[in-house]
Formats: sequence, C-alpha cells, structure tokens
Amino acid sequence: MNKLLEILKNSECLKEGHTAFRNGFHGNGWIDKSAIIRNPRILDSVAKLQAEVITSYFPDVEMLIAPIVDGAILASFIARHLGLEFAMTDKWQDGTKFHKTNVPKPPKKIVFIEDLIFTGESVEYNIEFLRSEGFEILGITAWLNRQVKNLEDLKTVSLLNKSPYDFYSIDKCPLCKLNEPIKYEDVRE
Repeated sequence: MNKLLEILKNSECLKEGHTAFRNGFHGNGWIDKSAIIRNPRILDSVAKLQAEVITSYFPDVEMLIAPIVDGAILASFIARHLGLEFAMTDKWQDGTKFHKTNVPKPPKKIVFIEDLIFTGESVEYNIEFLRSEGFEILGITAWLNRQVKNLEDLKTVSLLNKSPYDFYSIDKCPLCKLNEPIKYEDVRE
C-alpha cells in the first residue's frame, strides 16, 4: 500500500459520503488534510515523504515556495528535511504577493509545494506570479493532484497517483441521481 494512503487511513483523514465541494464538483468522499496539518508528528512523516520526492525529481532545487496557510506549514516541515529556505505566497485584492516574512530575490530554482490540488486554479495564479518575479520553477509536488485543469508545462509529482474518491460535475453525479443526501457541504480539499 502507498505510504501516504496508509497515513491518511490511520489518521482518519478519509471522509466517505456524498460531498459537495466549494469548487462546484461533487464526490463520494474527500480528504480532510487538517487532520495531518494539525498533528506535527504525522505532518513530519508526510513531509519526509514529500522531501524524498523532491530529492529524486528536483535535485537542483534551491528554495521551496508554497501558498499560505496549509501549504506554508507543510513547506516549513519539508524545508527542514531538505535544509532549504522557504517562502510563502498570499493572494490579495491586488494580486498574489510574497508574505512579508520572506520576500526572496530571484533567480532561484524553486519547487512549488501543495498538499491537495483539485482544480489547479490557486497553483496557476501562484505559478504566474512566480514566473513574473523571475523565478525558475522546476516543478510542483503535492500529496494528490486531481488536476482538473492542466498545470501548464510543469512537472507535477504527487505522492498518490489516484484519489481514493471519485469526483463528478453536478449534472453527472451518480449520488445526486440516486437522491443520496449530501453529507459534507462546502468542502475545500
């Protein structure tokens, strides 16, 4: 069994049932990443797995960058395993910017860190921002990439190859067709 999937099962992160995602999709379950993020021991074991992926696929990385909040927490743990600096981005009304705690100067070879990628929209605007700032993006790493949208030409490496749950557009949701009540609403995976 995949190590991450085993951690997700043992950490009670897997939530089965008719799910209405915030992005408009439906599914037969979702991954509650907060159960990992709030537990430093478990988070560290997942960060170690992700650090191993980065070492294998992106050996030239100089810095990690992740979106605030959960991604930045994860990046800090991964950075510790790799001995690298990290920075975090934040989306403001006037666009994406670096959080003031660390505003790195390019050029640097970076890997963008995520936990779960569903539509890829937040990754897209972060990648656009990082490119506009002059950073060389080696790739993206995530626990899981459902990749509803194509994430440009970047190598994206996930710890899980497939989600334990399916997702559907609302009009094709088999659970809705069976009139199964929604168990989880407004979920952001």
